[in-house]
Amino acid sequence: MDPLSITTSVLALLGICIKTYSTLGEKLKIFRHYSREAKRIQTKHHCQAHIFRNEIHHLLRLACSDDESMIEEMLDDGEHLQWQSTLLQRKLRLALGKKGEGKFKDVIENIRTSFSELQDDLKCFDSLLGRQREGEKMKDTIRRLRGRVNLAWNKSDVEKNIKELRDSIRDLQCLREQATELSKPARCRDRLTGTSRDSAVGQRDSIAGSYGVLSPEQRTEYGQYGPVRRASKAFHQALALSWTRAPEDTQTARPTRHSVKLFLDARADGDVQMDVAVICYGHGHLVNPIMQASLTRLRIKSRMLFDRVDTNNNTLPAPRDEPVARPPKRRKVRFADAPASPPPTPSQLQADVPGGKDVESNNLLRIHDICSSSKSPCSADCLGYIDTNDQENFRHTFYNALGNKTAHDLFWSTSGPDALVSMKTVLSNPAESSLSLPDQLRLARNLVAAVLKFHSTPWLGEMFSLGDISFFKIDQKMSSYLQTLHVGFEFSNTPQPAPSLLSPPGNRGDMEGVVQTAPTPDSTAMEESMLQYGIRNLTLWSLGVILLQIGMWRELVDTNDVLCVRKLSTHGPCVLGPRYKELTNKCLDCDFGFGKDLSTPRLQQAVFKGVVCELNEMIKSLDINDD
Repeated sequence: MDPLSITTSVLALLGICIKTYSTLGEKLKIFRHYSREAKRIQTKHHCQAHIFRNEIHHLLRLACSDDESMIEEMLDDGEHLQWQSTLLQRKLRLALGKKGEGKFKDVIENIRTSFSELQDDLKCFDSLLGRQREGEKMKDTIRRLRGRVNLAWNKSDVEKNIKELRDSIRDLQCLREQATELSKPARCRDRLTGTSRDSAVGQRDSIAGSYGVLSPEQRTEYGQYGPVRRASKAFHQALALSWTRAPEDTQTARPTRHSVKLFLDARADGDVQMDVAVICYGHGHLVNPIMQASLTRLRIKSRMLFDRVDTNNNTLPAPRDEPVARPPKRRKVRFADAPASPPPTPSQLQADVPGGKDVESNNLLRIHDICSSSKSPCSADCLGYIDTNDQENFRHTFYNALGNKTAHDLFWSTSGPDALVSMKTVLSNPAESSLSLPDQLRLARNLVAAVLKFHSTPWLGEMFSLGDISFFKIDQKMSSYLQTLHVGFEFSNTPQPAPSLLSPPGNRGDMEGVVQTAPTPDSTAMEESMLQYGIRNLTLWSLGVILLQIGMWRELVDTNDVLCVRKLSTHGPCVLGPRYKELTNKCLDCDFGFGKDLSTPRLQQAVFKGVVCELNEMIKSLDINDD
């Protein structure tokens, strides 16, 4: 293989092939008049060149299906600038797959070699060009000389090269068809039974069959989603009841207002670990709460308490003075008396028992005072805990994030309330100056994973939009924003919401005393609208609309225009390629073969396998470290 093929991309090689077969075709069109053999060679070459041109057309559609006119221009001009386009080459690489790209390159190089060898075989016809008379057409010159000039050319070599060309083009066609099929959704008809493969999978009696197709790494990731979902829901309920209810020793609660930003990279490794940023607007009547807002960074570790009275539980024993009967939904908040290393020991976490003789009142701190506690110079790394005992018992332990840094180090040390950046702002910047293609795919992948983690929780409503997703600006590079992707919820015990410039619109809640910043849509009207427009699952539809906007890298004017969304999802441009567009449509249509109820494990895993894992593969194929 020559050095040119080693350094040239698949896209550039296709452009070289077009120039080569076009030049060869023009020569054969003239020299076909020399003999019947020459005309037969010209016909065979023309047929193979036409088939090859169609294959190139199909390949370019995989990368830019929305610009047919540009494809035609490229096919007509081997010197077209798009043959050297880095962006188009990346899209083509994404469509072909990381492993498939090398195979395509080898086959296309074989085709280029066959065209070049055919050119060498027919150089003997060039001697006729010097015998053309003034004003004489070249075909007339050839006809005049064909009986007098005997050209020496090896017909067997020409036939051999044409056969090799035909075989290579067939190989290219086979690879292209496979790449096209693999880029489609898995929902296709079985050739023998005529039934949908998704339907066949959907007939399994348990999740074990489909769960088994996940790799160990995928099973580990997917296995974290359920614990994160349950713990985050319990954590939200704990905050709501702690911040929105009046203190027991007062008749009227002080006005409190907090905006909690929950980072979407929550994970479960034994305990569920969640990072949150709490924007506190004050614990009293403030003249200008926005100007006095402060940000607190916390790390929450949530652990399920299977039996609060189990004496064999050495890690988290029940407090000795805890009464047997307790009012429902009571939260206890305890804080360590001195700095200690997490997790807290039982002696450091004392019980809040009304009237208890072994606990002094000045050691107790209620959850709505955690902001001032975390800012105290003598605050311990472990600030305390909240126990919840609703359907599932959880202990949520609070840690000072500044003393337990992880992936958010830069954010914890630099960001404040004024660093909030909405998803709409990110999409308003040009794609080429915002995020690379791999980072755009990572953004989409993280959002899909977040939906699987937080759907059916108050953190993420059934219907959500770009306004519910934000970042913190921690650097000039927008790629650094990805690690601060979060959703928010506002907690308040005031009868009317105070004006906010920091909380994105669309936050919803159904807890008593929590301010709802957007009206809850009427369920009957919403159900009728879903039936009218064919929306099977509102959560996956909302996700699909956001994925569509990421793929187009612009905000839609009206995301409630269902007809417009469907048109754009089918015929609109997509900078991330047709494979990404297929994943978007699967979410919009809830087309996973396991019904439309996202609370079922089958559909959850189908979304994980069909979207999250697919996006992971696309990211790997574009990762710059693999170049």
